Amino acid sequence: MSKPKEGCFVSALILFLVCGGPVSWGAESLELKVNYSAVAGAFAPLWLAQDEGLFAKYGLKVDLKYIGAATEVQALVAQSVHIVNSGSELIDARLGGADVVYIGANIGRFVFSLYSKPEIRSVADLKGKVVGATQPNSSTDFAIRILLQEAGISPGKDTRILYVRGVPEILVSLSQGVLTPESSPPLSH
Repeated sequence: MSKPKEGCFVSALILFLVCGGPVSWGAESLELKVNYSAVAGAFAPLWLAQDEGLFAKYGLKVDLKYIGAATEVQALVAQSVHIVNSGSELIDARLGGADVVYIGANIGRFVFSLYSKPEIRSVADLKGKVVGATQPNSSTDFAIRILLQEAGISPGKDTRILYVRGVPEILVSLSQGVLTPESSPPLSH
């Protein structure tokens, strides 16, 4: 079995086990609404498992939906989806009293890319600029804060983080000039 298919199998197996174990012979497939929150390589195992028919092979009928990180937990709580691939938002919902369960992560590290206008050539060049993240306390927020701190830049003091809901919105903000040196308000020191 090739590596991508092994990853798909692991994702399918996790969904299979989480949703009640073996499906009895002759029973209808278990129907699951599953979310992915970004068009990113971290979700490739889900797409590959769907494309390769691995969910169906193991008795699952999976409806794979894109719902951005800003609203995926709301969709879970409202029972519009059964499984989300969330981070801190799910933990916050549980602490707020929502009846949700965090089982595990599909990836154990940040896998992000930093995109900028051509005049930004290094992380140090972000000092005094505006950077984008999806929402406060999201994985994009944590990742950019760690990156800035490792470069000796203090978020909120040396640079501003603009929250724009989703990854596609970050790219739109960048392309429309919202995340540029010219749009940066003066930072308090």
